[in-house]
Amino acid sequence: MRPPLLLVPILLLAAGAARGDTVYLKDGRVLSGRVVDQGDRLFVEHPKYGGISVDREDVIRVDRDAADEPAKREADEVLLKDGRVVRGDVRLSPDGTQVIVAFGDRGEVRHPRTAVDTITWRDGRREKASQGLPEGGGTELERRVRRLVEDLAKVDETGAPDLRTRGAARKALIGLGVFARSYLETLEGEAAERVKPVLDVLDRLEALRRVLPGKVEKKHERIGERLISEDPSERMSALRLCVMEAPHRVGPLLLHVVKTDADPQIRAFCVSQMSALRKFEELAEVLRLPEGPLRLAAAFALGDAGIYAGVPILIEALRLSDPEIRRAAVHKLREYTGQTFGYLPGGSKQQREAAIAKWSAWWNENGRDLVRKGIREVAPNLEGARLTEEERQAARRLWAQAAEIIARDPARAEEPAASPKELAQRRLQLERALDLLRRALDIDPSLSSARMTRAVLLYEELERMEEARAELHRIIDRADFDAGDPDEARKFAYYHLGQIALREQSYRKAILAFSQALSYDEDYLDALVGQADAYLGNALDDRPGERLPTAKRLEALSSARVAFDRALETLERRSKELLETVRELDAKGTKTLEEGQVIQAVRRSRRVLELQKAAVHFKLGRLEAARQKDELALEHYRAAALLDPGNAEYEQARAFWERLARQKQGAGGS
Repeated sequence: MRPPLLLVPILLLAAGAARGDTVYLKDGRVLSGRVVDQGDRLFVEHPKYGGISVDREDVIRVDRDAADEPAKREADEVLLKDGRVVRGDVRLSPDGTQVIVAFGDRGEVRHPRTAVDTITWRDGRREKASQGLPEGGGTELERRVRRLVEDLAKVDETGAPDLRTRGAARKALIGLGVFARSYLETLEGEAAERVKPVLDVLDRLEALRRVLPGKVEKKHERIGERLISEDPSERMSALRLCVMEAPHRVGPLLLHVVKTDADPQIRAFCVSQMSALRKFEELAEVLRLPEGPLRLAAAFALGDAGIYAGVPILIEALRLSDPEIRRAAVHKLREYTGQTFGYLPGGSKQQREAAIAKWSAWWNENGRDLVRKGIREVAPNLEGARLTEEERQAARRLWAQAAEIIARDPARAEEPAASPKELAQRRLQLERALDLLRRALDIDPSLSSARMTRAVLLYEELERMEEARAELHRIIDRADFDAGDPDEARKFAYYHLGQIALREQSYRKAILAFSQALSYDEDYLDALVGQADAYLGNALDDRPGERLPTAKRLEALSSARVAFDRALETLERRSKELLETVRELDAKGTKTLEEGQVIQAVRRSRRVLELQKAAVHFKLGRLEAARQKDELALEHYRAAALLDPGNAEYEQARAFWERLARQKQGAGGS
C-alpha cells in the first residue's frame, strides 16, 4: 500500500539539508518545516507536502531553525549612509540600482543603492548594499581612477578625439569594476556624463553575474566580453545565450539592456524575451520609458497576460497618425476590456477624440481595480498588488483547513475492505479540500505551497492529471513572484511533473522532468530514484511503437544504473550521518524521557533509509536481470532481502535467483 497522501513523515535528519523548524512527536515522527502556532495545535508548513496539523499535547518539543533565531524582527532594516534607519519590506529594483522599502498599504520609498550602507534582513542576514574602495588603498586608487576619467576626454595634437587613449581608459576602468565605481558615482556635470557609458557597462556585467550561475559563466568564458562588445551581433549572441542558460533569472539583465543599449533591434529583442518569459515586473518598467514602440510592445505583452497596466498607453496610441497602430491599439483594448465606445480607426479626428474621452473617463473609474485584480493573479510582486495581512491570513486559514481534511484518516480509502459508501465520502472530502485550496488561491495567488498541495491532491488521489499538470506549470511560471524560494518551488514542481509522466508511462517526458528537478539540487534523492525508474521503464517498455532498439535500450539501462547508484550513494551518506548522530546521543547518555524519545526517532529515521535502500537494490536487481548480469542481479536481490527481511516480494526474488544460480552451477559441473 502506498504511503498516505501528505502524511509521509517529513524526517528532518533523513532529509539531509532540510530547512525550517523541527517538531519531535511522541509517536516517533520528526517533522520539518515552518511552524505556525495555532493555539491548541501546531501547523507545520512544508514546500513539498503542503503541511500537517498536530495537537500540541502530541509534541515532545519544537526546535526553531537556528537561521531564524537572530531574526526576531517584524521587518527588514536599511541603514543609510547618513545614519538614518528605515524598516519595512525590502527589495531591489529590477535593475539593481535602487533599494525599495515598502510599508504595506502605506506606500514605499526608494533609495539609491549607493546611499545605503547595510541591509539587515528579517531572517538575520546582513549584507553591504554597495562595495567601496579597498581599505587602505583608496587614495592611490582614486588618483588612478581620476587620471583614467581625464583620459576619457583625451584629444590629440589636432584637437580630434584620441580614440586609442580613450579606449584604453575605458577598458582599464571596466577592469577595475566595483573598485572604481564608488569614485565614478560621485562625479557631477560633464565628468558624470563622460563616465556614464562605463557605469552602464559595469551595471550590465553586475547583472550578468546575478543572472548566470558560476559554473555556467565558467563554461562560457567570453560571455562578459561579448555582452559589452561594440559589435551588436556579439551582444545579441551573448544575450541569446543568457536567455537559454538562465531563463528564470534573466529579467533584470534584459531590462538593463533595454534601458542602455544603443541598438534598437537588441532592445526590441529584450522586450520580446520579457514577454515570452513572463517577466512582468521588468515589462512594467518598460512602460515608463520614453520610446513609443517599446512601450506599446510592453503594453501588449502585459495585456495578453491579463495585466492591464498598459491600457493608458494604448488609449494614447489611439491618437497616433498611423492608422495601423490605431487599429492594433483598439483591437487590443476591445480584447482586454470588452469596450470600444464607438472608436473607428479610420474615423474623423473629432469622432476619435470623442471616443478617446469616453475611454479615458471609463479607465479613470475602473482601471485601478482591473489592474489590481490582474496583477494579483499573475504577478503579485508588482506595485499595486500587495495583500493586506488580513487577506494573507484568511488564505492561510483556508489552506490549513484543506490540509486538515486531506490528513484526516487518509489510508481508509485505500483499504480493500473500504465500502463504496466510505470511498464516496472520502472523495467528497477531497473535493471540499480542493475547493478550499481554490478559494485560498483566489485570495492569495502567490501561496505556492497551497498550489503544490492542490496539484499533488489532483494527481495522487483524484487522478486528474491534466489539472495537476496545469497547476505545476503555473508554479514554475510564477515562482519568481510567489512566496518562498523560487528554485525550491521549481524543483518540487518538476519532480511531481515527472511522477505524473511516470504514471502515464511517458518515460521520456519523465526523464526530462526529473533531470530539470535535479538541475536545482543534484542530490535530490526522490528525483534520482524517479529518474532511474523512468530510464528503467523506458528500457523495458514493450508497447507497440515504444520498444527501443538494442543499442538505445542498453544505453537507457546504463543511465538507470548510474542514477540508482547515485541514489544509493546519497542514502549511504545520510545513513552514516544518522549513525553518527545516534552515537553522539548515546555517548551523552539518556537523562530524560524526552531525550530517549528523540534517540528513538532518529533510529526510526535510519530504518526508513534502510527501507529506501532495499527498494533501490530491488530495482537494481531488475535492471541487472534485464542486462543479463545474473550474478549482479542476485547480489542486489540479496541486499534488498537483507535490508527488509519481512518483504515477501524481495524474499521471492532472492530465492528464485539463488535457485537459478544453483541450477547453472549444477549444469556447469555436469
